[in-house]
Amino acid sequence: MRMRLLDAADLVRRAYGGPTALPPLRAKLTKGAQAYLTMEDVLVIPGTNEFSDWTDFNLKAFSIQGAWLGWDKLNPWIGAATWHMGFAQHALEVAKFLNTRRPKFVIGHSLGAASAQILGTHYQVPTVTFAAPRPMVGKLPLPGEGWVVNFVHADDVIGLVLEQSAGFRRLGGLRSLVPEKTGDSAHSMPDYIKALQDRLAKGDLAPDWPPMP
Repeated sequence: MRMRLLDAADLVRRAYGGPTALPPLRAKLTKGAQAYLTMEDVLVIPGTNEFSDWTDFNLKAFSIQGAWLGWDKLNPWIGAATWHMGFAQHALEVAKFLNTRRPKFVIGHSLGAASAQILGTHYQVPTVTFAAPRPMVGKLPLPGEGWVVNFVHADDVIGLVLEQSAGFRRLGGLRSLVPEKTGDSAHSMPDYIKALQDRLAKGDLAPDWPPMP
């Protein structure tokens, strides 16, 4: 499946309005981790939007092997790797919600971007993330992470919460968004959409993911 980057950004922006703000849904997860599966099998994962997201996921910044959470039962590579505990737990909850359903495309923002990196790698489907933290410890590449592309705004401090020097990294590729005006804090999806529009206007970024051949 291929999608325009701006359409992907708009979908995850709309996810913050809840299920009614999105296109018709096949399934929705609204307790604990939040995720939505559209009728076109696009998995949309918003970021932190309630206090429990901090206590249940974001602040569980311990390194843990995926097998300790149960990832080995779904994916041996993810089970053997070491993760930010909260991010890997969030992704596992979404995977269990999907059950036998398999998304054709994954989109995430912030906490949802950390989860989306893991899930896109697991399902080996095109994945676009915005404001992506670093969920994995170690340099060993995982099968499937080439499907993932991460967009990080130059003024977004969330991407610096887990420093690369601490051993954490993102899955997949990285695309920087540097708007003409910098210096302000930028983490929300409207910030990212504006910066993405600026980058696309320069003509040095393919408008779709995966890019057209």
